[in-house]
Amino acid sequence: MKITLMKGGAAWCSPCKNLERRGTLQKFAEAHPDVKVEIHDDTEEGGSARWEAWADRWKIKNLPTLIWVAGGEELFRSGDVSAAGIEAQYKRALKAVGK
Repeated sequence: MKITLMKGGAAWCSPCKNLERRGTLQKFAEAHPDVKVEIHDDTEEGGSARWEAWADRWKIKNLPTLIWVAGGEELFRSGDVSAAGIEAQYKRALKAVGK
């Protein structure tokens, strides 16, 4: 079962900007090609209506939020966007899907 890591953020969010500047998710995606990484923020193509629909669908309340998904269902979510935290979450997601 394919695991997806979705990040919800915003252009005005300082932790989101730091995450982008460090390239943490890009580095994670390169190291783990088995995980689909999706970035969703208020500046994505389609504008705020698309962002709001996505944020409503996934009930985003805090930024940044990482949501781990498999089979279209949420496994868990986290606000820990450190490289070490994301690696630990990846291991947790693997266990959740029986890998």
